[in-house]
Amino acid sequence: MFSNRRARAGLARTCPAPFPLGGPGHALPCSLFLFRPPSQGRMKETSGDGEAREADDELAEVEEPEEGFSDPEGFEDDISDEELLGDILKDQPQEADGIDSVIVVDNVPQVGPDRLEKLRNVIQKIFSKFGKITNEFYPESDGKTKGYIFLEYSSPACAVDAVKNADGYKLDKQHTFRVNLFTDFDKYMTISDDWEIPPKQPFKDFGNLRYWLEDPDCRDQCSIIYESGDRTAILWNDIKEPVVIEERARWTETYVRWSPKGTYLATFHQRGIALWGGEKFKQIQRFSHQGVQLIDFSPCERYMVSFSPLMDTKDDPQAIIIWDVLTGQKKRGFHCESSAHWPIFKWSHDGKFFARMTQDTLSIYETPSMGLLDKKSLKISGIKMREKQVPVDVVEMKEGIIAFAWEPNGSKFAVLHGETPRISVSFYHVKNNGKIELIKMFDKQQANSIFWSPQGQFVVLAGLRSFLQLVKSHQIKKDYKKYSKIFEQKDRLSQSKASKELVDKRRKMMEEFHKYREKAMQIYAEQKPKRLELRGGVDTDELDSNVDDWEEETVEFFVTEEIIPVGDQE
Repeated sequence: MFSNRRARAGLARTCPAPFPLGGPGHALPCSLFLFRPPSQGRMKETSGDGEAREADDELAEVEEPEEGFSDPEGFEDDISDEELLGDILKDQPQEADGIDSVIVVDNVPQVGPDRLEKLRNVIQKIFSKFGKITNEFYPESDGKTKGYIFLEYSSPACAVDAVKNADGYKLDKQHTFRVNLFTDFDKYMTISDDWEIPPKQPFKDFGNLRYWLEDPDCRDQCSIIYESGDRTAILWNDIKEPVVIEERARWTETYVRWSPKGTYLATFHQRGIALWGGEKFKQIQRFSHQGVQLIDFSPCERYMVSFSPLMDTKDDPQAIIIWDVLTGQKKRGFHCESSAHWPIFKWSHDGKFFARMTQDTLSIYETPSMGLLDKKSLKISGIKMREKQVPVDVVEMKEGIIAFAWEPNGSKFAVLHGETPRISVSFYHVKNNGKIELIKMFDKQQANSIFWSPQGQFVVLAGLRSFLQLVKSHQIKKDYKKYSKIFEQKDRLSQSKASKELVDKRRKMMEEFHKYREKAMQIYAEQKPKRLELRGGVDTDELDSNVDDWEEETVEFFVTEEIIPVGDQE
């Protein structure tokens, strides 16, 4: 038997109210069926009047139920309508004044009646792709439009999408649209005139984030994860044996990743990414991205891109997020159809632009606004990047390549390769099937540059070398001889059998000796006035001091000479 609370919930879901859930003037039919299980011994075969009498008895029982569904006196219902009718109430029409769907477009060209229809068509073409436009208004003054318009969409979501994507749209050289929601004007009008200066944030000194560049042995750093991923260590990549710099337990949950320039070390966690750096690898920044699996950095290390398959919504894309590394703020989110090709974005060398490729579309974005360049993507049919079965041929050069140049009009290219004085030039032709064929090769060419004529009919091989290059080349050779001995000595020291502890001990003793010597020289210099006083003003600190006061004296020694014959005597 159901309890009263459950029975009411069942009736409410079976028989919704005719208004307003069903809409004005639409009464919904409601039928109530009560079932009672048959009593023991009732289910048996009868015939004739027996069946009629049994049916009458059951009907009587239905007409006079033993237990009703009414609430007892004093009963208080603690179940809300949202719990009972949540799936129906969400479709209930909401009361609104309509201005949530209105946008204001500023910097629109001011035109007269003769060009107004053309302007309307342009506006419709640009803004109709964000949703259905139900109403539009072009204010006029003195026979021309005022330069701003009002557009009403079918839903507030379309208006928000239009503001997000059309704000900053460049119509021509003189007109760039500024798009705002109409409801934002009330917010801007209520801004207080009293502005409080925000408190200054304390400066966090993380030390020299690129301290490893000052390593006297020019060693690199590397990271290893061991003990089933429980421990992570950072080491100097020493020529003899790795030297541990920092070691921690449970530093990361999956793996670690270095930034392109080695400034940051990224660790992965279920809640997001953490960046570490400096001599002690302090935490620099944190980025909250639930379930993050992949990351990428811009070449300048200013931005980081993270991917998570867990978080993504239609209105607020969260699968791919671009972060500002310095501030930790989210710059923009993107949807991700597939993460099979990572990284999703290709960055320019300076991080000012990044591009994303989809089917027949190339989208280029600019930083720091993260907006689409010129507010539009490029429609290019037949784009193939990183696709399988794309014909690619490889020309293997066993010698070093000095210069390379394509023919301006055609399918040929030239390559300078080899070493001075045996420099060769080879000419290749790319066939229609993508294969590369060698046409001609010339040996012993004194050249380092290739120049094609504008039409590709002639090619010039030139040997260009500036005075600055000569000076640099001479200086490099001179420095190489100077530093090669030092590097060879260090290499021999590193490859010797002496242990690292012994080398460190010797280095420490040498440093202590230099400190002691500097201290002794300082004391010696401080005692110089006293020595001059004791020696009557004569400075004897140096061997060549007071040369003018020296007296030359010659001493002669008389030496006797005696000859002793050596040999067999008869």
